[in-house]
Amino acid sequence: MKSLLKLRKMDKRYRINLKEKEEIEMEEVLSWRPSSLVDDFLERRIELPISKKPFIFLFCFLLLFLTICFFRVFYFSVLRHQHFLTLAKNNLFRTVSLEAPRGLIYDRNGRPLAKNIPSFSLFLNKKEIDNQSLAKIKKLINLNQEEWQEIEEKLKEENGIFLLLKRNLSQEEAVNISSNEIKGIYLLTSLKRFYPEGKIFSSIIGYLGEANAEDFKEHPEYLVKEMVGRSGLEKFYQDLLRGEPAKVLIERKEKENPSEIILEKALPGKDLKLTIDAEMQKLLFSLLEEQIKRIGAKKGLAIVENPQNGEILSLVSFPGYDNNAFVERDSQKIKEILTNPDKPLFNRVVAGLYPPGSTIKPFLALAGLEEGIVSPEKVIDDRPGYLLLPNPYSPDKPSIFRDWKIHGLVDLRKAIAVSCDIYFYYLGGGYKNFKGLGVKKIKEYLERFNLGERTGIDLPLEKKGLLPDPSWKSKSGRGKWTIGDTYHLSIGQGDLLLTPIALLNSYSALVNGGILYSPHLLFSSEKKIVKKITFSQNNWQEVIKGLLDVTQKPYGTGYYLNDLPIKIAGKSGTAQVKGGRQINSLFLAHFPVEEPEVSLLVMIENTKEHQLNVLPVVKKFFLWYYNNRISQKI
Repeated sequence: MKSLLKLRKMDKRYRINLKEKEEIEMEEVLSWRPSSLVDDFLERRIELPISKKPFIFLFCFLLLFLTICFFRVFYFSVLRHQHFLTLAKNNLFRTVSLEAPRGLIYDRNGRPLAKNIPSFSLFLNKKEIDNQSLAKIKKLINLNQEEWQEIEEKLKEENGIFLLLKRNLSQEEAVNISSNEIKGIYLLTSLKRFYPEGKIFSSIIGYLGEANAEDFKEHPEYLVKEMVGRSGLEKFYQDLLRGEPAKVLIERKEKENPSEIILEKALPGKDLKLTIDAEMQKLLFSLLEEQIKRIGAKKGLAIVENPQNGEILSLVSFPGYDNNAFVERDSQKIKEILTNPDKPLFNRVVAGLYPPGSTIKPFLALAGLEEGIVSPEKVIDDRPGYLLLPNPYSPDKPSIFRDWKIHGLVDLRKAIAVSCDIYFYYLGGGYKNFKGLGVKKIKEYLERFNLGERTGIDLPLEKKGLLPDPSWKSKSGRGKWTIGDTYHLSIGQGDLLLTPIALLNSYSALVNGGILYSPHLLFSSEKKIVKKITFSQNNWQEVIKGLLDVTQKPYGTGYYLNDLPIKIAGKSGTAQVKGGRQINSLFLAHFPVEEPEVSLLVMIENTKEHQLNVLPVVKKFFLWYYNNRISQKI
């Protein structure tokens, strides 16, 4: 009984149900065992009410968890959908910018001078490449040590993902790479520049080179390793020829070659139609090369212009160079070009400064007639073949100014034909009682024809000439101007320097009647007149007659050309350079004599005096011109 009461006094959480029996029998007490009581308690008698708090806590936890999951799913799938889609695509796709096809270059008759041919370019993905892949690719492509060092340095740079490893792969290299699965390497189709005639047109077309740091400063839109114009028309018209790059999406597929998807098509550069006559250019180059080698010279130039509009029909600066070498990145050929002592990259036509020699005399003849210094009939005796000027510092050592030979009595036309120096000493500087033009007037007339100025031809690096005068000589620290300086200026010697293109363009203005055009290589229906030079037609006619006598009179310096099927006029020139140690030979010519359609300048450097240096080139050119251009019109 006491045990039962003790059980009743247990924790208040437990209760004993006695509803079945109000009283406990003696037998039950006697037969009672703790274990049975506990069993009964556990099985039937004891009840434990469970609290609602755990359920509430569990419900709240699940609700919070599901809410968080919902919002995270919403955040990633909706709010950040585009971001993660981009990341996913970046793992599968890569975007590469590829150069646009450069504009093509044609001659006046539609003959291609610069075109694009199919090629392959190899790109490297900085994020995917590893040392193993680099080791593989080094065995498959031909790059020198310097190029690999440059690539390794760019791999360390943080900017950019794709790096152009090599352009213009050979067919063997392309096949080897496509047959090997190399991580981080992409082989893409591309175009490369090709010059069908190479060195023959190199002085006109120029060449391409990879964009450098200076290019990126001026043109941040340029692509890394983009090929840009470095000289010639490729440089002058770079913006027109370049175009707009393409954007290509590269899809990397497992165990497959990457596929290309064009996102933005390239906008090709604009094509150029030139004034150049390709057949004439090839002929003139071969004639000049042949003659230069025959006489043992090394350098020269030739230009043909249409005096009626300024179109340049041919332009040769010799020696030429293979401009394809720079596209192919042929290091051996490039080294030979850069180290050649004859400087083939130097465009002598627009950047060379030379004394014009006797080719300047027709301009002075016109000036003398216009100023009334001489008349067409005025005769000067050049015997004994030199002029003596007293030397105030050494009276017993007078200054001597010689002619290249004794001509006897000469008038204006004969003076031009025989290139009489003494006649032009008189005309330019005067002698004794004969008053000459003087340096001021000489310079004034040369400037009327824009001699000494840039012509504005559409080629880079054109230089300005030099017309010396007393002021220039004093400022340059060369002392006081003397009559000897005026004599030298009168025959195109001394400090007078002109570019060949300026000399020919001014000659064209002289022989066409006084219209100075802007020489150009880009074909255009519009004529660009720089200025109109006024002078007496009678005086002009006398000068033209003198130029005709050069080739038609037995005493003319160009009489070698008299048996051509057409009559041409012109003027020879022999200029001493390097203190008289070297002689340059020149010849200016035009056809027809009146209303000419072509004017020509040929010059060969470092020739031997009194030798047929440039005349064979002139003769063969006009013979070809007659057979291939004039006869076709008849």
